[in-house]
Amino acid sequence: DKIRYPQYRPTLDGSDRVVDCIVDEKRTLKYFELAVIPDYDPITMTQGRLHLSFDRAKKLIYPDGNHLKDKPWIYGKVILGSTGETPLIWKTKTAKNENCIVTTLEENEGDSGLTALFHHEKITWDLLDVEKLIGEENNDFTLTVEIWEERCTVFPLMCGCHRLLGRFRLDMLPILSNPFRPVNDWFKLEEDCFEDGSGEVRLNLKYEAGRHGMIIFTLIEGKALRNTAG
Repeated sequence: DKIRYPQYRPTLDGSDRVVDCIVDEKRTLKYFELAVIPDYDPITMTQGRLHLSFDRAKKLIYPDGNHLKDKPWIYGKVILGSTGETPLIWKTKTAKNENCIVTTLEENEGDSGLTALFHHEKITWDLLDVEKLIGEENNDFTLTVEIWEERCTVFPLMCGCHRLLGRFRLDMLPILSNPFRPVNDWFKLEEDCFEDGSGEVRLNLKYEAGRHGMIIFTLIEGKALRNTAG
């Protein structure tokens, strides 16, 4: 029989053997479990990619202490590099109707308020120019998360933050110090407009550091190539 050349070979050794790609997935940790590199300078960090999944917020109430009623519309606002020159800003889709669950004190005392479901809405940032995300004064790299009510009227005059239900700031150095390590945790809204606030937000974070290297491609076979030899 006539042998065609080049022969198609699924693998470089000519066999049909398939080698699976083995990915070593690191165990998911809580934020406080992350080990921080001493004296880590975020400006010297390598370029990479940050994945953020916005899961849900719970125990949300109005700044005057009342519970959210009348089908509130809740959305999250994420600011990466909030102290830097050009921060990256992302807004979630508004959670409303069946995605907003109101629990009153009578139903579940101690865990009342609103739960807003965001169904793991995801955002990915390519961190190429990190220096513009770093604060000039403290050299910090911060992620700020805010929870807003989209439709509510102006809050009482004693509260000057209008529709803001709360926010928290997250130091990104532990995340950067642990590349490829997934983080899944609840974060408390620390800057509520009132002292009795107990709102929390659940986030999933993972930073993938860029790696320098070389990719080698081997052309095994070509088909239906145009003849340009004349």
